[in-house]
Amino acid sequence: MLSTRIKGAYWLKGVVFSIGAWLLMMVAPMPMAGAGLFGLNLGMGIDLLSFCAACMVNAVQRKFDRADGDRLSHASSLAKAVNLDMAAWYTPTAESYFGRIGKQRILDELAEARKSENAPAWAKLKKAELAKLAEREVNGTGWLPEILRS
Repeated sequence: MLSTRIKGAYWLKGVVFSIGAWLLMMVAPMPMAGAGLFGLNLGMGIDLLSFCAACMVNAVQRKFDRADGDRLSHASSLAKAVNLDMAAWYTPTAESYFGRIGKQRILDELAEARKSENAPAWAKLKKAELAKLAEREVNGTGWLPEILRS
């Protein structure tokens, strides 16, 4: 169901926790039978509806997707409407991001994240070393890859 290959994705832990919490709540005996959806009060019902809706949003852009397609456009509008801040949920790491892109792109992303030019010696590093350096340099800056910005 959820990929275990997504390291450093703190949001994934939140999703897994929420699924478990809702499952436990749904199987627990409800003292107020007939009091709304599964006996939930209004606030909990809204929380459940919000969680279910959020699980149905697919904002992953694949190679064959058009950026102006309905699905991605709607996901972007939703992210803006709820003030989604992915920086609070995801930090790019060597394993989760920098090690998966090309060396020149790492250098470009580093310059963007740091808002300054890279040290000339960085271009001579091997890709794995550069990815680890990029992880250290962007840690704590709140920088996100363009695809995760809303």
